[in-house]
Amino acid sequence: MKRTEENGFTLVELAMVVVLFALVSTMVMASLKTYRYETLEAETALHLSMTESAILEFKSMEGRYPCPADPSLGPTDMNYGIEDCTIGLTQAAPSVDRDADGTVDNVLIGAVPFMTLLDPEGDGFAGTATFDGWTDDDADGIKDVLYTERMTLDGWKRKLTYAVSANQTNALTYNDTFGAISVVDEHNNNVLQLSDSAHFVVVAHGEDGFGAYTREGIKVSNCNPLYVPLPAPAPPLPPKTLNKDEQENCDGDSKFMNGIKINIEDSYNDDSIRVDLSNITDFWMKSGMSSVYNKNPGYVGIGMPDPQEQLHVGGNIRAEAVHSTQFCDEVGDNCMNTEAIAGNLAAMKCPNPNEVVVSIEDNHVNCAPAFAGPIVDTCPPGEFMTGISNITGVICAAP
Repeated sequence: MKRTEENGFTLVELAMVVVLFALVSTMVMASLKTYRYETLEAETALHLSMTESAILEFKSMEGRYPCPADPSLGPTDMNYGIEDCTIGLTQAAPSVDRDADGTVDNVLIGAVPFMTLLDPEGDGFAGTATFDGWTDDDADGIKDVLYTERMTLDGWKRKLTYAVSANQTNALTYNDTFGAISVVDEHNNNVLQLSDSAHFVVVAHGEDGFGAYTREGIKVSNCNPLYVPLPAPAPPLPPKTLNKDEQENCDGDSKFMNGIKINIEDSYNDDSIRVDLSNITDFWMKSGMSSVYNKNPGYVGIGMPDPQEQLHVGGNIRAEAVHSTQFCDEVGDNCMNTEAIAGNLAAMKCPNPNEVVVSIEDNHVNCAPAFAGPIVDTCPPGEFMTGISNITGVICAAP
């Protein structure tokens, strides 16, 4: 009889196969998880950008920003996605620059009012707004940005938070110079060109969703309850400097944090934020093809933090030619018309041929007959005129 043998895997070989399979599966799952996270992050970044563009187009059309919508409302609510100018009202932090006018600046915080963006008049003739698409049936809302409800949500399908300076939501009080929102980095340092001056911010609350609302209006979680800053070590160790965490973006005040994404216990941040800055450059406006002018109603200082004139320069001025109507002393008195220096005025000439100039004052010359004395009106023999004083007349000196 012919004998046959069948060979199989040993237990060691099977164990190695299982281990290799586990390793490959782990790497594949990690890659898929990373890919999914990056996809959701990319979608969030796109929606933040589109939302910012939609709000800016609304402002361009209406002369104001929209108020936020109530984040606790869902698609079945009548006012879902419609601005509410009483929602999330909080008083802005004091600012030396902004509070000089004596007014109280407030900030409104809520969800993105996508229906108001599409239908500012609220007349029901907005473009057809659906979760997946948008068609422009009436064109009374934004039209340069093809905006949809989906873009009010982040990649995890949670509502973006929209905070806006309250005075900027009214066309009568809108001022594109200063907002009332403060934005800091993870170390609580101001990141704005002018502190406490952002017009609005749009925040995505990241993968953890702390402080965010779902599309249905349900709050995902209270504001960052898990990441509590650790107390500073007791002496003699030096005190520990703690970073600001993402709680700044959901605590209901007028300050927001735009910092690096970090995942450590006392400084966690996975939020994304878009900031519309105070339009400082709008002080300078274009006029015609090549001219600009400054529309600041106050004073402008160059090298002067506290200017006292419409243009106050703390330094030297250099120009090929200076065009002016007057030159005055440093307190604004004793002004002299430039025509008296660079013109051909009769007041700067002696009317009689036998008179000479003995002084200059109040934009005219004083004349006296030659050799009239005691004011020196001509130089003695051997000397030459080197100047004119409004006190002593002609100034003479030996060569």
